[in-house]
Amino acid sequence: MSQKWNAWDLYQVFGQDILVQNTYLSLSLDNDYHNWCHAADVVCNLAVVLQTLEDAGYPLSEIEYLAACIAAVVHDAGHPGVTNKSFELLHEVLAEEYPCCFDSFLERHSIALFCRALERPDCQVFPENMAADSCKALREMVEPLVLASDMACHNDLLDEFASLQSPGVRSRSTRHANGSFSSSKRYREAKLDESLFSMLLKIADLGHCSQDFEDHKAWAMALKKTEFKADPTNFQGQVGFFDEVMIPLFKSLAHACPACGGLLDRVQHNRKSGTKE
Repeated sequence: MSQKWNAWDLYQVFGQDILVQNTYLSLSLDNDYHNWCHAADVVCNLAVVLQTLEDAGYPLSEIEYLAACIAAVVHDAGHPGVTNKSFELLHEVLAEEYPCCFDSFLERHSIALFCRALERPDCQVFPENMAADSCKALREMVEPLVLASDMACHNDLLDEFASLQSPGVRSRSTRHANGSFSSSKRYREAKLDESLFSMLLKIADLGHCSQDFEDHKAWAMALKKTEFKADPTNFQGQVGFFDEVMIPLFKSLAHACPACGGLLDRVQHNRKSGTKE
């Protein structure tokens, strides 16, 4: 994963240390699916999507790259291997820890762990000379990315993204270090930029569905094991997951950015391959 940071010059630009990255990876618990290996895989999936978008004329700013990468690393920090619904039903400690929140307990817990880690000397992701407003903007970019990974929000996010689209992704001005967009952008285009940015982690989080079939199969088996442990009575088969979640998600991405059509092709191929087994 450090190769991706090097490729984007994040170590040099932000003065990060590889040990800091590894410390954040260690926030992941050792369970079947939501572990440090999954976090690293999501970063790699993210790299594929970001590079494809950049090649299509949709480059991100350095701070956006950093926010997306951090979100990929920490989005399942502290994940115990059960669903948000399980916490609500079982009245587990995380639901009690965030009594003012009515949803996304696990994602909010991961964000809280990230924010607490920022206070540790060995977890400083902000360079010493970064302005306070840039630090604040970075944290504010990470939070919605992590919250977007909650599958309970999937349909709402996808509907919003689809409603803002027009065919073909546009070349755009990147987000400034303080989190604002170029004043020359029209409101609707800015909203689409924000919506697509919030979709990046969701696409990367589920990106194993666009990998080679055997790799996807290994991840799918680990996820099945986790879901079955969490709730044996509410288990969704892979075909239904592809039809209801994955194919609409990647179709929406390919509609916004035709260069991402290859990812959709692989998702559809894996769906067909899965039905043959």
